[in-house]
Amino acid sequence: MVRVQASVSKGWLHKNGGFNFNQRYYLDPYNRMQQDEKCHQFIKNVGELISVKKVLNLPFIKKLEEQYLQAKEKYRNCTIIPPFFWDPSGRATIHGIVTTSMKFIGQDIFTKMMTDAETVKGIHLWITNVYIEVINHFSNLAKIPVTSIHVGECSGTMLDESSYKEFVTPYINQLGREFGGVRLHSCGNADHVIKTICQIENLRIIDTGSNTSLAKIRKILGNDFEINVFPPVEVLTEGSERKDICITKSLVVKVLPANGHYSLGKQR
Repeated sequence: MVRVQASVSKGWLHKNGGFNFNQRYYLDPYNRMQQDEKCHQFIKNVGELISVKKVLNLPFIKKLEEQYLQAKEKYRNCTIIPPFFWDPSGRATIHGIVTTSMKFIGQDIFTKMMTDAETVKGIHLWITNVYIEVINHFSNLAKIPVTSIHVGECSGTMLDESSYKEFVTPYINQLGREFGGVRLHSCGNADHVIKTICQIENLRIIDTGSNTSLAKIRKILGNDFEINVFPPVEVLTEGSERKDICITKSLVVKVLPANGHYSLGKQR
């Protein structure tokens, strides 16, 4: 299986702002910080954004098409996953709405929510429509019908409940209406926005960050709703085998009761 990854925001910034996301950008933290700061100052208003219909004509998108078709030709015995898709099942995959707008504007997007809410909504609507356009495009190119969509709203937990409902929920609802079931990912503790998350239209799966209360989700959505739990960073970092086992056990001890499953066996 070969995956082709892509980012609308970085492609657009490269084409229209001359920014380069080369090897140095990913390996030199100082260079990355400098370029990100310049990127965040690049967009001033919604009118500067390219027409959604013109996005497919960007050289960046054309290059993705070329790479995908070349991969299909070269690896005929492999399943080639097109850009903006998770796997052959037809699950489209994107960064979330406010997560993407942070790529464009940086942390100022949160200030703009208070000082210029309509501009933020215009940017978020544009991001949503661009994602719909490119997902449908690559769905048609790969002949893979869209069955659902994974929305990685990593930055959503930086908002309070009312802001999430105003600046994120309407646009994920639009994606859910367009593509069917939504798998919503959040980073970190999402307890303060979980009620709003649970109200998203066509929500099928919550992929929650560590320390989010599963009991709260179960109380709202019931025992049959699918929840995926992302492990805490301590489990993912390198350490002694004994330490890793202890951390993993403590996670299981905490998660299973909250999820309604109490049979853990004897702890050692």
